[in-house]
Amino acid sequence: MGEGPGAPTASLRGPLRASSGERKTGYPPFVPQPNDSPSNDPETGTPAPAPSPRPRQGAGAGDLCDDPHGEVARSGTQEDVGQLLEDFRSRIARMLTVRMDPRLRGRLDASDVIQDTFLEVHNRLEEYRDRRDMPFFLWVRFLAGQKLTQMHRKHLGAGQRDARRELPDALRRIPGATTATLAGALMSTGVTPSEVAMRMEDEERLIRVLDELRELDREVLALRHFEGLSNMEVAQLLNIEPSAASRRYVRALARLQERLRLSQVDGDVRHL
Repeated sequence: MGEGPGAPTASLRGPLRASSGERKTGYPPFVPQPNDSPSNDPETGTPAPAPSPRPRQGAGAGDLCDDPHGEVARSGTQEDVGQLLEDFRSRIARMLTVRMDPRLRGRLDASDVIQDTFLEVHNRLEEYRDRRDMPFFLWVRFLAGQKLTQMHRKHLGAGQRDARRELPDALRRIPGATTATLAGALMSTGVTPSEVAMRMEDEERLIRVLDELRELDREVLALRHFEGLSNMEVAQLLNIEPSAASRRYVRALARLQERLRLSQVDGDVRHL
């Protein structure tokens, strides 16, 4: 099971493909302009701090000491940080793609959200350096999620679903993964024309099954399968040990596969 960032860990029907939201750009490394300012929290109107992970047994300073981007985040120049953010661009695009409300497709471009996020990172970098209570990439990811929340509320007036109350703070404060996008990520995209009808039927069934899963199970699958987060990164978001995060992912995948099996059996019976 692959653990590296950006590497999908398993597949239900074939390899995951890069989404339309994950596209290479010709943007130069982002460096803010003097008059730029950070955006505000969608609820309070002030810049929102990132959630502070609760201490957990067996975990402590090692979480930050193991941050592969810690040195640049701590003491790098604005140009160094800008280059690092460019390295994050495709991963943030994947996160936005799976969490953007389908009604905003064509109205909101992920690249705009990313640029606004990078601006806020630069403007709040000293705040992060003072606190350093979460790994740098996860902080950038959190800010991008908050930007997307602002866009949802601006264009749709959408609030978080009650079901998200069961999630850790770092996940609850950004939009959840959409089942349609997650289903597309779990399906193989390399199909022939003769397979289109079957694939559409299977994807609709997968969407129904994903809707039936607990919110936390969907989130774990989205984090690992679509966003490509490592097991350690998922553990940090969930405030649990890496071994527990691995078990939670395996259980979520097993529940999905079992529900798919039962759905297939039910469909076969109806066609008799």
